[in-house]
Parts: sequence; C-alpha cells; structure tokens
Amino acid sequence: GELEGMEGLVQERRMELEEAECHLETLLQTLVDGRKMAELGMSAARNRILRMILFFDVVCTWVMAVTTVASFLGMNLHSGLESRGGPLQPDAPGSLSVFAQVVIASSTGVAMGLLLCLVAFRAGTLLR
Repeated sequence: GELEGMEGLVQERRMELEEAECHLETLLQTLVDGRKMAELGMSAARNRILRMILFFDVVCTWVMAVTTVASFLGMNLHSGLESRGGPLQPDAPGSLSVFAQVVIASSTGVAMGLLLCLVAFRAGTLLR
C-alpha cells in the first residue's frame, strides 16, 4: 500500500516536471522568436541609416566636384594669358559669355561628380 502511494506520488511529480519542462520550452522559443524579431528590426533600421549615409556621401561628392571646378575657374590668378585675351575672358572679342562659362564649369563639375561616385561605388563593391 505504502509503496503504491509512493509510486503514485513520484508519477505525479514526474508529470508536473514534464509539464513545467513543456512550459519552459515554450517560453524559451518565445524568447528566441522575440530576439529574431528584434534583430530584424535593428537590421532594417541599420539599412535605412546606411542608405541615408550613402545619399549624403553622393550629394557631398557632387557638391565637392562642382565647387572644385568653380573655384579653379573663379580664382584671380595672373598667368599672363589675361593680356592676350582668351576664350574664358568675358570682355575679349570672340570669347565665351559668362553664361557659357558657368555651363561649362557646371557640366565639368557634374561629370567629375559622376566619375567620383562611380569610383566610390566600384571601390565599395570591391571591398565587400
């Protein structure tokens, strides 16, 4: 009688332990799933931040290229060509207008910006 009562008690405790184990496995799986969801959210946020950084880098590269060309053409350096009158002298006969010079400088800057962006993208893909 007493042995059967002990066996029943042990069996009951064993079932309680199995039930607790099942609840712990469910809890562990819920934690793992929550961690995966958090990692996906952080990955998406990181990708958005990287896209914004890339956008700002491209814009800065273009602005840098345009201002570099404009700064070279806008310098007041005397090279001796000023007295002869050249195609970039606005008051010389047969020279380009100021508007044409601005268009040439902007186009050159945009082309330099495009070239620098292509080089940067190519280097970025090679470094991965």
